[in-house]
This record gives sequence, C-alpha cells and structure tokens, in this order.
Amino acid sequence: MRNIMVVRVGSRYLVVPKLVGATLVLIAIIMLVVATADIVLTWDRIKAVESCVYVAKAAGNGEGDSLAALTQLQTCAILGRQAGVQIRLDGKAVPDEEKWNAMLPKVAAWLGWVLLLVIALLIYQSGRLVFPIEVEERYSGPVQEKAEAKKEASNTRKSARTRRTRRKRK
Repeated sequence: MRNIMVVRVGSRYLVVPKLVGATLVLIAIIMLVVATADIVLTWDRIKAVESCVYVAKAAGNGEGDSLAALTQLQTCAILGRQAGVQIRLDGKAVPDEEKWNAMLPKVAAWLGWVLLLVIALLIYQSGRLVFPIEVEERYSGPVQEKAEAKKEASNTRKSARTRRTRRKRK
C-alpha cells in the first residue's frame, strides 16, 4: 500500500503529485509555444537578412552608386545583429555557420522544454504508472554463503517449531 500526499483546499482534497505535475505540464506547454515562436521568428529574421543582402548586392552591381549599396549593407548588418548573425560587408550572403549558431541554442532550449513536458507527464501520471524497478541485494563470496546458510537454518527451525505447535494444538 502506498501513501499519497494530499492537501485539503476548502472541502476538496488535492493529490500533491498530480497538482505539481499539472502545474509543470502547463508551464512546459506555455514555454514550448514561446520557444517555437522564437525559433520561427529567428528563422524569419535570418531570411530577411539574406534578402536584404541580395538587394544590397543588386544595388551595388547596377547603375546605382556604391554608397547606397554600402548604406543598405549597414542596414542589413543591424538586422543581422537582431537575428543573431553576422554578415560581411563585402555583400556575400549569410554563411551557414552563422545560421547554425543562431538556431541551435533555440532548438536546444525547445528540446529542453519537451524533456520537461515528458517529466511533468510522468509526475502527473505517477498514480497510474508502475515503474518496474526492483531492488535486489546480492553478495558474492563467503559472505553470501554464510547468509544463505543462516537463512536455511532459520527456515528449518521455524518449520520444526510450526510442526511442534500444530501437534500441541491437536
């Protein structure tokens, strides 16, 4: 039989693991939505920086003056800082390494919230789930042999006592 912690609120009893699990599930779901929005927003910003660089590159290659292209690239650099990427002022696109450096921490945070959600669901379902963990003590060598011999001796003594008491009762 297991002891379950409960809290009385008004006239109702709340099971503490379920309460904690439900709270953690709610927090994890909210933070998963926030992390997902952050990933999408960062990806959109990176794409905006790339398109800005292409526009600046086209302005520099055309009949326009290079001052306009340099100003556009500086604007792209500001957008890049907001997105978490660095661009080069020579007009090349955003390198893949910069994209990975901007996206991987956000994806790792998202996976961390997924892990918290799984743990929270396990806590919430702790009353219904059975964890098949068994603790077994084993000894090796002479200590084990002595323990087994003692156990057998006590079992034979107990069975002899039981037989004697049964005989006396009859």
